[in-house]
Amino acid sequence: MLDSAIYYKRAFQHLELLDSNFKTYPSNTEWDRLDIICKFLAPFYEITCAFSGTKYPTSNLFFPCVSTAYASLKHERLHGIEYIRNIATRMLVKFEKYWFDFCDILAIAVILDPRYKFTFVEWCYKKLYGGDYISETKKVRDKLFALFSNYEKVDLQASDDMSSLPSVSSQVDSSTTFPSITKSQFLQDYDSFEEEITMPKKSQLEMYLEEQKIDRKVKLDVIHFWKGNQYRFPEVAAMARDVLCIPISTIASESAFNNSGRILDQYRSALKPDIVEALVCSKDWLYGNNGKCSICLH
Repeated sequence: MLDSAIYYKRAFQHLELLDSNFKTYPSNTEWDRLDIICKFLAPFYEITCAFSGTKYPTSNLFFPCVSTAYASLKHERLHGIEYIRNIATRMLVKFEKYWFDFCDILAIAVILDPRYKFTFVEWCYKKLYGGDYISETKKVRDKLFALFSNYEKVDLQASDDMSSLPSVSSQVDSSTTFPSITKSQFLQDYDSFEEEITMPKKSQLEMYLEEQKIDRKVKLDVIHFWKGNQYRFPEVAAMARDVLCIPISTIASESAFNNSGRILDQYRSALKPDIVEALVCSKDWLYGNNGKCSICLH
């Protein structure tokens, strides 16, 4: 709305000169203030569009957007003009209440995006926390590997169950003779034994993090990426499946900021809950299929 008003700034000024009845118009100082406020709110508008509930995004998109907002608020609180500094200070109080509760799991979500991985989290924390970023990144890394260990345990338990099954050799009569082991087979067993001793086995998560990142500018569907790599990194893919499906918001952002009217007004207050739910779902499905933003339910 502010962006549209600023676009017609010269039209308002021209109308002021032509129409003597045009009394209510912004002064030059107010136009300058509008321009500053519009630039201040621009990142939050972009975030709201990214989190739009018509087509819910995966949680890997959350951290880059919100860390940008956090950095913007901190910068304006320190370097902004007075009235913007006051606004940013009040916004930070509410922002940090949610940031410290949810930033770790959503940082893990962006690590599972092959365009960012752990270096992006480290870079963001360095920008946001300054000298304290090392302890914060260590906390995220510890939580990441602690979460991954749960998926490793599930995989190990499944392999143990398979190993507990009776082997073919135990079902064969002991009198059965087998061909002797050749020299090449014997030496191959030695090579495998030496590799196990000299080279510690890396986890799937470590191998994923050490791989080269995909170009950040590439348009990537992270769900399709992990679907295609589930056989290379089955344990990491299982973790990505659970983490990336975390909803960013429990309600559609356009519904949270909708000023056009309430769903349950004085004319619909007698509707039963199941009818209201059916109406809301139908509205979301219809506008979701058309690729449009939700509006007031008619």
